[in-house]
Amino acid sequence: MLNRDLKLIFTTNVVGSFGDGLFAYLLPVYMRNVLEADPIQIGILYALTVLAAAFTLLISGTLADRHDRKKNHDSGMARMVACTPDFRVRQELD
Repeated sequence: MLNRDLKLIFTTNVVGSFGDGLFAYLLPVYMRNVLEADPIQIGILYALTVLAAAFTLLISGTLADRHDRKKNHDSGMARMVACTPDFRVRQELD
């Protein structure tokens, strides 16, 4: 069936997809209630979000094919960990 590494990848994809799916439903509600955006603004922001995600995936896929995948993965994880405290500090400043 699946070896240990494939089970881990499958599990992280399922958990990540759950988070993405929840975010997709809550983002318009947040924009409407907290940011007081109208439906046109919400649609524009959603379209820009999807375009940015597609562009990012195309670029990262190209880079993954050109460079060592392990180094790309480690670099991405390091950047994610480095940015996490910044989000926390920004929340406390507001």
